[in-house]
Amino acid sequence: MRNIIKYIYLFLILLILCNCSETFKEERKTKKIENLTNRAFLLMDKEKYNEVEKIIDRIIKLDPIIGYLGRGFYNLEIGNYEKGIYYFTRVINYELDDINTKVLAYWGRGICYFDDKEKALIDFNEAIKLDSTFSRAYQERGLVYSLLRNYEKAIDDFNEAIRIDPNNANFYKTRAVEHILNYNYELGFNDISKSISIDPNNSEFFYIRSMSYNYQDNLSNLNNLHYNLNNYYKAKEDMEMAIKLSPDNNKYLERLDWINNYIEGLLSLENDLQY
Repeated sequence: MRNIIKYIYLFLILLILCNCSETFKEERKTKKIENLTNRAFLLMDKEKYNEVEKIIDRIIKLDPIIGYLGRGFYNLEIGNYEKGIYYFTRVINYELDDINTKVLAYWGRGICYFDDKEKALIDFNEAIKLDSTFSRAYQERGLVYSLLRNYEKAIDDFNEAIRIDPNNANFYKTRAVEHILNYNYELGFNDISKSISIDPNNSEFFYIRSMSYNYQDNLSNLNNLHYNLNNYYKAKEDMEMAIKLSPDNNKYLERLDWINNYIEGLLSLENDLQY
């Protein structure tokens, strides 16, 4: 989640600041906050959290609302959800004319509330009510519906996120996983293949596609067995690509071993059926 939150936060904060800066003095403040924000992200990548806290304190002195929003996202990224909720709530309770800021605060707090699904839904609903074009609010709300096992509502939200942002590879991935979990393998395969076409260097996409192939049950039938073999070979190719992109990922290596062993078993069964 770190990189996703980081870059969305930076983009939207800069958008808010650009909308606010009308005078030379405001432009200087905007530039200073931008520089401090960039420094904070660099320090977070190095896990120098004490220094990040100090920088956020400086941002709060320049602009309390932006600073509290930043502190909310900072705590979200490091997994301190209670503090994240506290700072997002502070932003929400401000009398704000700027809609973007409130949308971000509701969205961030909704993610922090993820273990409390009802509260999370309330916040994502508020974010969508304020900005019906904020694709990531639909994405997060869809994930909550998925956890609630409401497949139809989850897919509806994933569809809306994709409609708003059709070039987001992760949105297709999320919908693909939902389809696969509900045994709609062809739809899952189509979505994750779209993710790969957008971002062919993402190893996770190939890993997920390796699980999107359908298989037949009655393996005493040679046609079914050959069908399964063909799909396991495709899954093997996907896992080999995933490992090529992320060679040290143990989860990928273990899945490839499992696929190879299963292929050997199918080949042995094929030999028994033929002779």
